[in-house]
Amino acid sequence: MANNPNNYAPVTQRSKVAHQPGQKDGEKIKSGRDYSIEFDDALLSLGGWMNPRLDGCEITGLYQNRYSKKGTPKQLGGNKNPNIQHLVDITLPWEGDSGNLDRNPVVQTYTNTFFFGATLSGYQEDERFPNVGEDFSYIFINKAFTFDPDNDEFFTTELLGPNDKVFERVLKQDLSYASKFTLKLLDEGIEHDLKDEYNVHWNAGLFSLIATYDKCLEEPYTQELQLATQYTSYNGIKNYYGINYNPYQTNNPTQNNCPFKFNTNSRTILTGSFTISENQDTWWWQRPQTSSFFAKGATLPPTNSSSGLMSFPNAGSHLHYTGDMSNSVFGFFYRLMGTNSSGVNTDHTFVDELENRQYGTAPAKKDLHIITFNEAKGTVKDIQTEQRYNRNTTQALRHFGSITLSPGRKIPVPGCQLAKPTLGDNFGINSKISGPSFKKYAVQSTYDGTNKQTYYHWLVGGDNPEAAASAYGEGASYSGSGNFSGVPRLDKFTISKLIKRPNVIMSDINKVLDLFDGVGGKGFLCIPENINPKIKNNLDYYLKKAELIDKGPNRKNLSQKSARILREPPSLKGNHLNPDSD
Repeated sequence: MANNPNNYAPVTQRSKVAHQPGQKDGEKIKSGRDYSIEFDDALLSLGGWMNPRLDGCEITGLYQNRYSKKGTPKQLGGNKNPNIQHLVDITLPWEGDSGNLDRNPVVQTYTNTFFFGATLSGYQEDERFPNVGEDFSYIFINKAFTFDPDNDEFFTTELLGPNDKVFERVLKQDLSYASKFTLKLLDEGIEHDLKDEYNVHWNAGLFSLIATYDKCLEEPYTQELQLATQYTSYNGIKNYYGINYNPYQTNNPTQNNCPFKFNTNSRTILTGSFTISENQDTWWWQRPQTSSFFAKGATLPPTNSSSGLMSFPNAGSHLHYTGDMSNSVFGFFYRLMGTNSSGVNTDHTFVDELENRQYGTAPAKKDLHIITFNEAKGTVKDIQTEQRYNRNTTQALRHFGSITLSPGRKIPVPGCQLAKPTLGDNFGINSKISGPSFKKYAVQSTYDGTNKQTYYHWLVGGDNPEAAASAYGEGASYSGSGNFSGVPRLDKFTISKLIKRPNVIMSDINKVLDLFDGVGGKGFLCIPENINPKIKNNLDYYLKKAELIDKGPNRKNLSQKSARILREPPSLKGNHLNPDSD
């Protein structure tokens, strides 16, 4: 019979493999009967065939390494890191993790790497990189140890230089933005008051100090200034991320403007001192150059020896907006940012081609520059998102008391608003990328029948800032009891430039309080929050194997080889936009 008949009927075949009792495996059959093989198509419709092969064995989880029960709010849009708080609750109820019979995470992704360092720099320990405030420290990582917990083998990844992309990738993978870690000192004789865990507030390098403003110490002889955020609601857009759902149909606060107004009463005399740091990061301002670079709204005599003033003392005439900008605080910001209030570029064009390539673009457009208020004191240190133009955007920088002077694309954090900050001729900086958030503030609201405008006043200055000519808000149309009288005062701000480094993270470690005896001579470890439980439960065994400690166990504790991890997502904390979350 043909092996492939036209009617596709089953073909009779003689078995060539032993299948009778007494025959050996693989032995060819010598005698036997013919048989036919036919697949029953009806089997394809059975659930036992269909589910595993077509639908798959479905398991669902809201977060990695987190168990989420039924009804857990599922945030729409924004950075999904469970350590990030979403201030506006645009959510749908989660149906609950499935595919797991207990409360362990459905999807568990652990790292087998922990990090070693020997240097931790506290506030103002380095002149060029003093950090943003006393509640933060820079951690310098030199090595990464990666273990295989099944055979105990390990390898070491060492930092090979300031441009080591491999080390940077390893660091940012396991100590990513907003992640948590444990700091462990290897010198057991060092006294400390370390917390159980710390946050990664920044992992892209260090901030170089380029300028500092200190207010006049004689109150009320300080200029009027204001740091605020404006929110708009009700908005008519109800469709969020493809879902017609909006729990705040009448009051959905969307961040609109984030102004820092340095001179709301149009003064010409500076009250306080403004000092520019003399380092390579401010050479664009202090270098000898054509005077046209410092001209705004005027023509200055041609010369090649003009330089920007580096120190602006109290009571000096340094707040003018036109003319010679070399001795104006506004002029420094004007050349630093390079974008006016209309969003138009104000970069200076140099005649020399090479000079123009090097200095023709405003510094804040080339590298991230930030402004930090009051040494980050009183800030809300939770990493958050807010609604901006009806989308959840990451509020980077606010958790260490800062806003950006650079375009949003310069912030190496996912989910930021990709806008450009602007500088108005009234010395108003509008940073439309992220707004500040302090624990103390005043609120004022207006309502015109359609839109509600809410103003959060974070910091002010001057004798009567609310009555200043350019005070931000709606003046007499305010409703509510909020006013400027109880708003905290702005005492100081600093301007800093990001210097990228592949091995530095900034964390909320107050070195004076938490590490009052230093870190010791043996270094320390940064242990990521998602470290493999097999490594975490036998940490000293692995440290001894890596020769990081001298004394430790010689074998692992097998009874805790695979520990149960019971975790739930953190509840949304109360905040200025959603105070009833707790």
